[in-house]
Amino acid sequence: MAEDGMAVLEGMEQQGGEEKSLLLHRGDLVLLYTACITEAQNPASDFFGIDRLSEIFATRSSHTPQEIVNTITQELQSFCRSNSFADDVSMVILKAT
Repeated sequence: MAEDGMAVLEGMEQQGGEEKSLLLHRGDLVLLYTACITEAQNPASDFFGIDRLSEIFATRSSHTPQEIVNTITQELQSFCRSNSFADDVSMVILKAT
């Protein structure tokens, strides 16, 4: 778990993926997502990337999981300049209670 109580984990799309363990404390957030988010491209062919995703996630830690999902989706649409994506976009945010 990161020092700030947040973890970002890319979804594993192939069987036999690596196993991860996290010790969660009350209020910790975990973001699970498919690579389609970080690999989304804008018209200039730049990738959305893990750094941009992590920054959005980290700066919204006080928001509800649904608000964070909404913000990531809006930022992704703005970045891609499109309301639709070339591939399926999936994410789940878990909050330890």
